[in-house]
Amino acid sequence: MKKQKHLSWDNFLSTIFIQGQQRVHRISRSPQIEVFGDGINDRIGIWLELTGNANIPEQASRLASVSINRVTRGEKSFLEIVSLSSAINRQFYLFVIAVADRILESNQIASEAVALELESFAALLQEKLFLSIERQLGLLGELLVLDRMIATDGPKATKAWIGPRGEPHDFRVGNHEFEVKSTSGTRRIHTINNLTQLAASPDCSLFILSVLLGPAGKDSGFSLAMKVEATQLLLKDSHDCGKLFMDNLELAGYSSRDHSQYTRAFDLRRPLALIPVDSNFPVITGQTLKNAIGEIAHRIDHFEYDVNVEGLESEEGTELYSTMFPWPKA
Repeated sequence: MKKQKHLSWDNFLSTIFIQGQQRVHRISRSPQIEVFGDGINDRIGIWLELTGNANIPEQASRLASVSINRVTRGEKSFLEIVSLSSAINRQFYLFVIAVADRILESNQIASEAVALELESFAALLQEKLFLSIERQLGLLGELLVLDRMIATDGPKATKAWIGPRGEPHDFRVGNHEFEVKSTSGTRRIHTINNLTQLAASPDCSLFILSVLLGPAGKDSGFSLAMKVEATQLLLKDSHDCGKLFMDNLELAGYSSRDHSQYTRAFDLRRPLALIPVDSNFPVITGQTLKNAIGEIAHRIDHFEYDVNVEGLESEEGTELYSTMFPWPKA
């Protein structure tokens, strides 16, 4: 049967959603689809005829202001979708009409049509996710390190930046790995996020690169956006390295479309510093916990701790720093 024309929201209010009354407007006879206005309980909804053992969409359990249930009316089963908040009634009405259109125009079953419209509405209203200040600091520290590598070895140094691609450490040069740790604190105290973060790959030596960042003064400092632009300029003569750089930024959560969101300026509090992760470094590993608490150590699912590396570091400009970074010397 040809579907009836939908009522506009204003017509629905004046003819169906009447205070103190319960009224129904039929959109289609086969499959049976009806919108209703319950002016007694102050709610509106829709009944969608179900066939077979159709399931309630799994998204239903996550909805705060909409109820979706399977109900029986006479000899038929329906998916009943009801607005639980009068504040969203108009938007809800547009949603259920879109569901009805999807069923009638695309011959989709009710539960599938509801699920797809929920996804569409969620995508329409999804907020952009910007990097937190902590993540901005972390990425800024990595770019400070990358710029120093590029200054020494040219654009091909970009290949050393492997962290965004799921590798356990931020940079690898030969058999030397570097984990960049950035903080806005005044001391070199860094958070170790898990029990494997300070574990070197086989046959590799691991170093922490400590970056201390503070707020910039007037007319000074650099922002994440500025550092991205500066690095792009360093790579302008190498298309492949420039593309690798931008791909890594995307993988790290930085979108060039959101450039204007990352203008907060920082300054280096102290020079970059290098700390070897060796026998003098306070590392906590799975074996450390096993030695402390025994076989039940495997039940610890996550372990995070702060480590103070003051006094263990070699700052930029010292002999050890220049020997080990940015490129290890034979």
